[in-house]
Amino acid sequence: MKQSLLGHLYSHIKGSAEDVATMSLQYIITYYESLNRVYNELMAHKLHCDLPSYIEYECQSIGDEYERPDMAGRDSNGNEVILCEAKFYAGLTANQPLTYLERLRKENGAGLVFICPKERIVSLWDTLLTKCENEDVSEISQCCISVNGTNMAIVSWEETIGVLQMTANTEQKDSCADVEQLEGYCEQIMSEAFIPFKEEDLGAITARKYERYMYIADLLVNTLAADFTVELSTDGLKATPYRHGYKRFFMLNGLAVDFRLDLELWADDKYADTPFWVSFRGPDWNTPECFREAAKCIPATRRVNWTKGNVYLAVDVPCNAMEEDVVSSIKAQMLEYLRTFEHAQSDTRGC
Repeated sequence: MKQSLLGHLYSHIKGSAEDVATMSLQYIITYYESLNRVYNELMAHKLHCDLPSYIEYECQSIGDEYERPDMAGRDSNGNEVILCEAKFYAGLTANQPLTYLERLRKENGAGLVFICPKERIVSLWDTLLTKCENEDVSEISQCCISVNGTNMAIVSWEETIGVLQMTANTEQKDSCADVEQLEGYCEQIMSEAFIPFKEEDLGAITARKYERYMYIADLLVNTLAADFTVELSTDGLKATPYRHGYKRFFMLNGLAVDFRLDLELWADDKYADTPFWVSFRGPDWNTPECFREAAKCIPATRRVNWTKGNVYLAVDVPCNAMEEDVVSSIKAQMLEYLRTFEHAQSDTRGC
């Protein structure tokens, strides 16, 4: 999926990702009155309270205790009625949430809302509840409580942006591009940020699931070595684990092969959904130009032009298949790729 411009610039923007996302949200709901209205309606729904149809929001409004919520909203009389804290995967500060709630209580404000990725709602809400365990707390709904008489709720970025998009598409079409920029930026943050562990991630089965990818890579090499129709050699070449995966190097019919489990490519939604990628090169471990030309017939989502001119091609993994069938399928794809590059080599007389 193509990135939005703001999403593309994500890694080059200095400062907090949360700050940029918050400033973008604040701009959108300030510049477009209809989006301000639906945003307030969503916040009122989450807080189980009434809010004005129009609220003026500002970013980083510093309070008496030097607390600095991401967004503070004031009604037409200048009364602070809502505080919004934008989170992705950063932790809570010392002021969150109790100092913010006390600030609202003094102002007779409606409530405090945390905005975070939907994947983090459960863990962040549990942390917020723990922070409030010594206060006077009453539950209003599953994700809304009253703390010392002031409401606190949580909502996802996905739901927030979805509500804005719906109104942009139906009532405020000139805002669509801006909302898409915010969506793209948030998606980029969430795709690159640390994802909290879930309880099921820590079981032994997770380790076994990951280990089988390396096992399949090793088994593929052994299976090719046992096939007398091809010549395979691993002399002087070692299996190599690295930060993003696991590599197996070998010579196959005189061509150098790099077969790898690569988490970076697997996680990139520009390319095919597969953990395995392979690169065929000349016997000197360089990629001849004729190989690069031959690879161009492979769809772009299944082909990655890497450093030093090396080309990596996707290797699919059959689902719901037993070990023998998985290795057989991967082997067949490898031999098909091999024939492609052997033909390219012979057509150019050893390019």
